[in-house]
Amino acid sequence: MVGRVRVVLTCIREVTSVLRRPSVDNSIFRLRRAGWSAGDVAFCSPQGDWVWFVSAYKQDDWISTGGLSQEEAWDEAARKAESVDWNASVGRSRASRQFPRHRALLGTLRRAADS
Repeated sequence: MVGRVRVVLTCIREVTSVLRRPSVDNSIFRLRRAGWSAGDVAFCSPQGDWVWFVSAYKQDDWISTGGLSQEEAWDEAARKAESVDWNASVGRSRASRQFPRHRALLGTLRRAADS
């Protein structure tokens, strides 16, 4: 049983290392197109392993991700940003449908919150 678990874990590691991530430039383009500002930093461990961290913000929303490669960290940041944007758009559209008489009030509240 232990031998089978080791084989499965080794196969999983090999498959995940083969998966290709989008390029860093592609992920940066996705973030900037959606209005996010972002930056990254890398740290090197005493053993020589690099770890990348990406932080991004848009208005009041902040995301932070990390990865063992620069491509992984930027792709995860772009995915999280897309998720945050999607959740925000779903919330706005639901509020507009549920309270059609109060759209002007919602617009006023949004402008007040943005300023």
